[in-house]
Amino acid sequence: MKHRLIRAVAAMAIALGAFAVPSGTGPTFAGSTCTGWTSTLVPPTTIRVYRSTLRRTVKVPFRSYVETVMASEWGPSNPPAALQAGALAVKQYAWYYARVWRGGKDPAGACYDVRDNGFDQVYNPSKAPAPAHLAAVAATWPLTLRRSGSFFLTGYWSGSGACGTAAWNGRLLQHDAADCAHRLGETAEQILRRFYGTIDWVWPGINDMTGDGRGDVATVQSATDGTVTARLVTTDPAALAADSTGATTALDVIPPDAKLLGRVAADVNGDGRRDIVSLVAGADGVAVLRVMLATGTGFAPAATWWSSAGEPQPFDTTGLRLVAGDFNADRFADAALIRVVPGDTPRTDVLVATSNGSSFDPAGVMLSMPEDLSTSRFLAGDTTGDGRADLVILRPISPDVVPPADGSPPPATPPAPTGTAVQVAVMSAGATLGAPTTWLQVPVPPDAIKAVVGDATRDGRDDLLVAERQPDGSAILAVYGSSANATMSRDVYPVSPDLPLAFDDIRLATADFTGDGMTDLLVFRKLPPAADGTAQGVEIQRYWTTSNGFSRFPWRTDPTLDWATFDPL
Repeated sequence: MKHRLIRAVAAMAIALGAFAVPSGTGPTFAGSTCTGWTSTLVPPTTIRVYRSTLRRTVKVPFRSYVETVMASEWGPSNPPAALQAGALAVKQYAWYYARVWRGGKDPAGACYDVRDNGFDQVYNPSKAPAPAHLAAVAATWPLTLRRSGSFFLTGYWSGSGACGTAAWNGRLLQHDAADCAHRLGETAEQILRRFYGTIDWVWPGINDMTGDGRGDVATVQSATDGTVTARLVTTDPAALAADSTGATTALDVIPPDAKLLGRVAADVNGDGRRDIVSLVAGADGVAVLRVMLATGTGFAPAATWWSSAGEPQPFDTTGLRLVAGDFNADRFADAALIRVVPGDTPRTDVLVATSNGSSFDPAGVMLSMPEDLSTSRFLAGDTTGDGRADLVILRPISPDVVPPADGSPPPATPPAPTGTAVQVAVMSAGATLGAPTTWLQVPVPPDAIKAVVGDATRDGRDDLLVAERQPDGSAILAVYGSSANATMSRDVYPVSPDLPLAFDDIRLATADFTGDGMTDLLVFRKLPPAADGTAQGVEIQRYWTTSNGFSRFPWRTDPTLDWATFDPL
């Protein structure tokens, strides 16, 4: 290693599994490349490693290299969040030098990217990765970090073991990171932001349903007999080939006396693919959460993961609504049930049923607000960039009612809302939702807003991608972008005249179709009937997200979609 620690500290580091200390200093550029990898979104397939004791260079599968370095550098007893932070740092350090050759050559003249010792990272093939190492690498494999938009070198040192208040020279400190995770409950994302400063947490292919590293959307449709089908809107060749016949299979049935209360897409079993979750209430007052797991080419038949009948206390299912997100940062998306209790002392409860990968645990109240929020709308997303989903509330803003000057009673009907307050209830490390605070106010009422969640700015904080109704009934698009200081900005993008949108005739969905880490927008547009009156289906328009707004163009038409019954997720 370039910079040795004093012997006592080094001994402690070895005992706890933190051995090498990559310096993180800038590279010395060579005149040509070695591995020559260019992408900063897709990891290298191999890396060239100089084996110092053998005095020769070997080509190693890149993922195997990262897993072996984790076994050599990071003790498996570290908290999972610290191991995930370490796995990302190990991967990006080596990835950086697979792109930027420093001119290293072995005695035979073969070039290499990294050494196998503490000068870079310890790579000892005799060290078998533990399950904790493999899990940490798998959990962070799609991720990279950016600083000021640039892919950077992720150095790390051993540290002292105390979670400090600031970064130390822009390096991750291994033992300090373990303390941050263990004592403060910080996630990998929080740890890396702590030590590397203002960074972007880039996850290409977000909202993937097939496992190909690019985002997808599901179209879920209910027939008149209650059968539910789902198809993928995807660019994955394997999924497209499996769907080439256009045939659909019933995946669920909603009985005639039951009611669908909500449907969302989220990865509830932690396999990296988004699944479909439905909240259904029966005539007997029992609510169930039904899950259709993503298979890679479609979805499996629905199974019940939770029932209000199994709750330990009486469970009122009246007026439930559903959102989903990973509220506890365990890589399993959880179900949040919104319940409004009207009356003289109204309240709105947020109950979260956490996923264990195969079912949802009993729902516990995480937030109770002493007001009736039945006219508000709810979404879930990681707006703070800490790896935990937060609750986003779109609340109507109504003008103040001024009592008549003559003392007569005020109007019985309250004035219509004139705007929307975008509020966020932040999820804490203590598994509680904080009281909602206003991040943004917009001069558009909630019923004139259609909003979906996604990271449009590629900074690791979820934003709202929005369609807003205009006075003439048309729609414009906007991004309500989350920031680090608990606010949102509103950036509006007028729709091109050659691709007009009618607000009442569009539905939205999000996915990173381009694989660049920026969530894109799909707009499903209702087509008018043909001249003979037959339905023409739905047109799908792509709005690829760029740093300057949206790149817009039509994509395809799906004549099989019934506008009256389908949901894009």
